Amino acid sequence: MSIMVDLAVIILIGIFTIVGLKRGFAREVIDFVIALLLIPICIVLMIPISGIIVNTTKIDKTINNYIVETVIKLKDSENVLENKKNDGLLETEIDKIIRQNKDKGIDEVAKIAGNNITDGIIKGIAFVATYTILSLVILIFRNTILGLIENIRNI
Repeated sequence: MSIMVDLAVIILIGIFTIVGLKRGFAREVIDFVIALLLIPICIVLMIPISGIIVNTTKIDKTINNYIVETVIKLKDSENVLENKKNDGLLETEIDKIIRQNKDKGIDEVAKIAGNNITDGIIKGIAFVATYTILSLVILIFRNTILGLIENIRNI
């Protein structure tokens, strides 16, 4: 996992370096720092925003119902354990939850799986939405306010 993070940082640095040669090094360093600062801000804001999403929409109930139905279809946990094909994230997570809660009833496992996976999906949606909105706000601020400052300075 840490190798993936290292590769992502190296790729980001490479992209910003190449673009920086054309646009200017200082501006690219600022953009890179902003991108790095947005990630922890989004991680902090993701929990309250996911709470807002849950309270104002019914998407969590829809996702939870889908997951519960999927788990109930997989009643025979032995077949799930023997499944060797490359499953998606949902099937892999359900398989893990079934193995951890093998002694509990299928309804209990379905509720646990539904709650855990729904929470992760809602937090992912909140993170992406927050990152996108904050990026747009920063882009608008940078282009309007800083553009005006440069025009005033050039006069």
